[in-house]
Amino acid sequence: MSLWFAVGVEEPTETTLAVPLEMVNLPQGMMIISEIPPSVQVRLMGPGSVIRKLTQTRLAQTIDLAGFKRGRHSIALTPKSFNFPRGVQVIRVQPNPLNVNLAITMVRTLQIHPILEGSPPEGYEIVSVKARPSQISIKGPSSEIADLKFLPTMPLDVSQVTAPITLAADLEMVNLPQGMMIISEIPPSVQVRLMGPGSVIRKLTQTRLAQTIDLAGFKRGRHSIALTPKSFNFPRGVQVIRVQPNPLNVNLAITMVRTLQIHPILEGSPPEGYEIVSVKARPSQISIKGPSSEIADLKFLPTMPLDVSQVTAPITLAAELDFKNLHLALMNQTPVLVDVNVAPKIITRTFPGVVVAADSQKARLRTSHVTLTLRGPLLQMKDLKTGDLKATVVTGNLAPGRHQLEVSVSLPPDITLVSVQPATVNAWVGKSP
Repeated sequence: MSLWFAVGVEEPTETTLAVPLEMVNLPQGMMIISEIPPSVQVRLMGPGSVIRKLTQTRLAQTIDLAGFKRGRHSIALTPKSFNFPRGVQVIRVQPNPLNVNLAITMVRTLQIHPILEGSPPEGYEIVSVKARPSQISIKGPSSEIADLKFLPTMPLDVSQVTAPITLAADLEMVNLPQGMMIISEIPPSVQVRLMGPGSVIRKLTQTRLAQTIDLAGFKRGRHSIALTPKSFNFPRGVQVIRVQPNPLNVNLAITMVRTLQIHPILEGSPPEGYEIVSVKARPSQISIKGPSSEIADLKFLPTMPLDVSQVTAPITLAAELDFKNLHLALMNQTPVLVDVNVAPKIITRTFPGVVVAADSQKARLRTSHVTLTLRGPLLQMKDLKTGDLKATVVTGNLAPGRHQLEVSVSLPPDITLVSVQPATVNAWVGKSP
């Protein structure tokens, strides 16, 4: 007898993934002075389904620098350095090893020394040269900055300078990669200090200036975009002296869309005697877009606090969502309304010793007092006294003798009877003389 077994094996797949590097626990008082790549290229082999899932996952490799000393360090990245799923094999890592050079840092405050190139046109002269600020604090390896006397600027061409001026150039961010958003604070414009022929400068003051920042090809993470004189397209003879702020710090994040419940936040409590019966947001949920790192774990979206301290009746309030400094955007500009149902607070009170009186015909009652349990609005119930209540038994048209009569209670509006104890009393009606 022969037995055959058919076993299905998933075909292995190879791919190369860029794994971002995260340098952590840099020893205090040190800095990295070697060039560290933003990511390493990791060649992987494994089951196709697992590899495909990895390509859709945010990967990162942490390099722990805790305990590292000053000097050069070679950090080898082995297959064990990575935490990939079982069955995934690391074939190659590039670059590898990582060369990390640590230096002891120091902070110094140095004078700024402007370097001028050329001379002003005929008929003009340089009256003064002043840097603003006149000095600046820098941090760097002590071996590099300990002996510095000043910090020179790059050469500034003054051969065509006749008039300095500062103009605002609007920033226009273009070609933002699909599926990403800017989560850093970007100024609406930059201040550009210019020097050049007076007639050209005057014309520039009458023109809308704009500076385009092209984000095509940018990846997730932080980017420092330096604005140099070559970044601007000014007429010939106009020189860019200074740009502020500079560089521009642009932080890009991968976005995702989620639909979350709206959670109304109430501030204060209704006045005495009233209570909140129900709170409902309209719509009850809303779709938002934002960095996946910020919204992946959100359970709901709170509103800004809504003051209900003076509310005594049902009310509908317009609400704003509280994004709590997160970089979120609504997919649809839908107004958010919150229905707050406020009603008189209902309580239950017991009143012992309420006098029972015979109505219509004199009778001798075996029980002269009853206990009433009432339910009604707090504001009415709190001022209600036992003497304000009246309990009676109807004795009209009763024949002489003993009778068991039901107790009736006369109550103010909006107050209801919960119970009477006892509910009936024995009455004796005598013979008429």
